[in-house]
Amino acid sequence: MVLSIFTNGIAGQQVLTAPALPSGGLHQIVWTYDAPSKTGKLYQDGVQVAANTNMTHTLASLGSTMNNWLGHSQYPDADFDGSIAEFRIYDGALSAADVAAHYETGPDPSGRGELLALQLVVRNAMRPGAVQQAQVLAEFQNVSGIDVTAEAGLVFESGDSNILSVNAAGLVTAGTGGSTALTARLAGKSATETVQVIPAEPAVMIHRYPFATDASDSIGGAHGQLVGDAMIDRGEVILSGTKPSYVNLPNGLFSSLTNVTIETWANWKGGGAWQRLFDFGNSSAGEDVQGAADQSFFLTPNNGGGTWLSIFPAGIGGQQAIGAAAIGPNSLRHIVFTYDALAAVGILYVDGTPVGTNANMTYTLADLGPTSNNWLGHSQYVQDADFNGSISEFRIYNGTLAPSEVATNHSVGPDPSGRGALLSLALRGQETMLPGLGQQLQVEGDFENVVGVNLTSESGVTFESASPSLFSVSATGFLNAAGAGSGQGDVTVRYLGRSATRSFQLVPPAPPVLRHRYSFTIDASDSAGGASGTLMGDAAIEDGQVILSGNKPSYVNLPNNLFMNLTDVTLEIWLTWQGGPVWQRIWDFGNNNQPEEDAQGDASFSQSIFLTPNNGGGMVFSIFPNGIANQQVVTGPALTAGAEHHIVWTYSAAAKTARLFVDGAQVGINTAMTHTLASLGSTVNNWLGHSQYVWDADFAGSISEFRVYSGTFLDADVEAHRDAGPDVLPPATPAPRVTFRRGSNVLAVSWPVGPSSFSLESSTQLGTGAAWSEVGGGPVTLNGRNEITIPTSDSARYFRLKH
Repeated sequence: MVLSIFTNGIAGQQVLTAPALPSGGLHQIVWTYDAPSKTGKLYQDGVQVAANTNMTHTLASLGSTMNNWLGHSQYPDADFDGSIAEFRIYDGALSAADVAAHYETGPDPSGRGELLALQLVVRNAMRPGAVQQAQVLAEFQNVSGIDVTAEAGLVFESGDSNILSVNAAGLVTAGTGGSTALTARLAGKSATETVQVIPAEPAVMIHRYPFATDASDSIGGAHGQLVGDAMIDRGEVILSGTKPSYVNLPNGLFSSLTNVTIETWANWKGGGAWQRLFDFGNSSAGEDVQGAADQSFFLTPNNGGGTWLSIFPAGIGGQQAIGAAAIGPNSLRHIVFTYDALAAVGILYVDGTPVGTNANMTYTLADLGPTSNNWLGHSQYVQDADFNGSISEFRIYNGTLAPSEVATNHSVGPDPSGRGALLSLALRGQETMLPGLGQQLQVEGDFENVVGVNLTSESGVTFESASPSLFSVSATGFLNAAGAGSGQGDVTVRYLGRSATRSFQLVPPAPPVLRHRYSFTIDASDSAGGASGTLMGDAAIEDGQVILSGNKPSYVNLPNNLFMNLTDVTLEIWLTWQGGPVWQRIWDFGNNNQPEEDAQGDASFSQSIFLTPNNGGGMVFSIFPNGIANQQVVTGPALTAGAEHHIVWTYSAAAKTARLFVDGAQVGINTAMTHTLASLGSTVNNWLGHSQYVWDADFAGSISEFRVYSGTFLDADVEAHRDAGPDVLPPATPAPRVTFRRGSNVLAVSWPVGPSSFSLESSTQLGTGAAWSEVGGGPVTLNGRNEITIPTSDSARYFRLKH
């Protein structure tokens, strides 16, 4: 479905696009336009299906129109085949609530006519304790299919309140097992449906892979095979991520399963998106061969935006899925999926807690049919990397584990008979850290009966830092780089008479040096490095900004090989995004598969470092020197449109740490980023506002300034640059922003950790008689800020930072 408006020929049209309108039913269609915000919206049946936030054409700008037709085209197109119940024009844009209300009322505002019949819409089978919302649709003399669930006078009745209870709003709650009638009454009409409450059968484990010595099934005899370099080590299967490296389970393992539970303990070591923890189905290339997925039930720890579980019996276009936050790498995680076919509910758990639910999941594993590619760590899709990590145990249940059972299994660990005696401890964490940053350490224990159990939060675990001036550690294992210089310090964890020690390195960042600066005063000149850029398409300079329309081509082309020698690096930009399609590029530096320079194509197997304000789920920074399957990312919330933002991406190669800031606040971090700009090699397409991918829209908005630094920003640098704005270069050692926080009889003074050290001093007076003395005790460093807590008194005191 397309709405188009053009005032001077279709080449300049502005459009709203949405899925095709289904035929054979009455539909409400609404187009609204708000001129001040330049926003057009398209609604279908009360729900917004499209928006354009840069629509400058208005109906008034069409001028005098002579052919104003319903069902007829200015072009020699076929006439509309259907019926129109009502057509309205409003002076002003309806709100989303107005549109929804009009849809519920129907096309006749003066009266729907006599009520002819009711229809009660409700699921006819429920589990005890389950809740659902009943819906009542009405057929009137003048209109049908009207939702009257919330109308005054509608009454709900249950035949047996012990089996089924219902409130005045139609919220139905299942009680004990049995069958009863549910009735809705309105204006002398009624509708009745029978609802059955069916208790769930207990879940029974039918396959268990403990990986003691091989991939044997200790319960069901459906033994698996280790493929490629997959190997068993201390009760877990180790998968390298280098193809082939996976476990092949027998064919047809799920053909009879409807209610099901999949349970595993796995430790993902990170890497590219779309790795598979498991993928059961069939590929287009046949048995034991990757291709594309014809049928699949899979889980990936990170699809580029989060954890993703998907099932589709007839192509991915019809997938039903559950999304959740990305599973963190380098720790043993307990992952469970439960599915109740009767309730049509799938739940994803991580470490005993539900993280995602799909309450309308109708596909079962049995719907996949015979499956010949049942893989742990391997994808039906040939372009996806193998799983990089280990799996301690994998189980399949016939039936649905209850939430309490999932929580119990998580507390016990992968061995249901008990973990046995503690044999050893391991302390996990990023070994190199930047000053002022923190990380949560992970403690793993190997027991007689199970290995790799996450013990971080267990009672009795203690942490100790041998060099607290460099590294402080909390009782819960949060490690903070408290020092400002370089150094090495050991941290020890103790539990049940065992201990483990790990050394951490404090790495001061390389000081930032400005290499390139694009201020867009009159063109795309580089005032710092001489690597001037070129305005492409309709890109134009206006009031010290480059204006990018979003209509291809509209971008800035920077010189080739601009980043070849950069490892420690900071990219800084001031911009205003006007919204629009997802996957626009703030910047994209790299190469694609087109042989000629300055042409878009497909970067999937090439090189790129890009930043998008919104990929549909949030802002994403990505870098990949050899194909997007190996990308490393930093993610944050989607950028808000219509306002100027200061964005900084900064990277330290020694600390393997990349951070993303928006308006002075850190919104994302990756402490395991090994790709550098230098690793991209020669790059010929270095673009602001333009993507290596031909199908991505150009950036719609303006850029006030773009800078490239060799070296790494700390929080103090980011704050100073944010405060200074796009037209000023702050001093190399920025003055820190001091904040005061008053508590009960104490005053907390804090300032950001920076490349230079400061001490806090106080005096009882100002001027020539001031006697400044250092405030003792030294600061505590947490989350990039130094803080000193001082007891308050009735006398006045003044404070300063001394460099």
